[in-house]
Amino acid sequence: MRLGIVGAGIFGLTTALEMSLRGHEVTLFDQGDVPNRLSSSYDYHRLIRHPYGPKKGYASLIPFAFEAWDRLWKQLNTSFYIETGCLAIGRLDHDWIPSSIGSLKEAGVPFERLSSGEASNRFDWLTFEENEECLFTPEGGILQSGPILEALAAYLGPGQDSKHSVTKCKIIANCLITEINAERAEITANNEAKYIFDHVLLTTGAWHNTFYPEEIVAYKQKFGLQFDLDAHIRVENDCPMILDLAEDGGFYFIPGSSAFPAKYGDHVVRSAGHPDVDRTISEKEKSELLALMKSRVRMGLTDQADQYGVCFYSCTEDQRPNVLQTGHSTRLFGGSGHSFKWGALFGELIADLLTTERSLADVQEIVRGMSLPTRSTSGTS
Repeated sequence: MRLGIVGAGIFGLTTALEMSLRGHEVTLFDQGDVPNRLSSSYDYHRLIRHPYGPKKGYASLIPFAFEAWDRLWKQLNTSFYIETGCLAIGRLDHDWIPSSIGSLKEAGVPFERLSSGEASNRFDWLTFEENEECLFTPEGGILQSGPILEALAAYLGPGQDSKHSVTKCKIIANCLITEINAERAEITANNEAKYIFDHVLLTTGAWHNTFYPEEIVAYKQKFGLQFDLDAHIRVENDCPMILDLAEDGGFYFIPGSSAFPAKYGDHVVRSAGHPDVDRTISEKEKSELLALMKSRVRMGLTDQADQYGVCFYSCTEDQRPNVLQTGHSTRLFGGSGHSFKWGALFGELIADLLTTERSLADVQEIVRGMSLPTRSTSGTS
């Protein structure tokens, strides 16, 4: 198969790798560099966690995601996963923690349930309210997203040692795709050059609405980075990732290390925007974000983040990814801010779909967290 992939984020790169390893001829396009530092996939870190509240299907899918990452580490001959554990904060009058515990028990994942007092004694640099409880899982942590994309691009790109290169993938960077003819599997670049394939895959992330505006809304999420780290907020000292998924004032905190900064962000305050033009964060937004974090992280945060930024995510109405096909094209979209953890697994699943090893309905059910793979997804393991 001659496959054209538009979008070299995590899904585009992992699918390109999987299809290339299965012997197909792949051409990968991106409007920026590969990897593209403005893509939703590119960052110091993304998270992978077991607790998923009432979304039990995704909690059950996490072990499959870990297995897929392990297959990718083997292929790349290195791992970009750092285990930190996950501390999730929930309200006593909400079912997020109890729902998560049910899923963890079913999957056999170790966990600890902590009262607010127990959590305060253990993590004395954090503030907990009396009406809260916590869930700690030792498994879960950081996926070094930028290095992962760079390693995949290097593996797929030209000029590599033959032991580690894939020759059936061509990367075309800084190439703006202006039109896609799904019926003909034809791509138009920069309004003039045309490329014809047997099939086209769209993995365009926050730019998906350029081609299908009715399917997603691009939302921006603000964050802060801190490079100067106190000991208690460092990975090396067993600081976990922290998630508070409350609808009113939720946040996340990712510990840092000598290799990358700590990161914190507002989990719920989102506004629609366009990733090409709307990447500013106002002084008011900076102040609000820092105030939120200091109300929780009592020690270790500086008066200002060393760097502020925004990241764009493609969100569907029900906050679940989806896969659709039209003519000779497939599109994977709508990660809704929690898709990177599925990067290795979904790349395998889309390759299964394109090679007819799985049906569209099967893949849709899995990526939407409605069912589980019935067998190993990788044709290369």
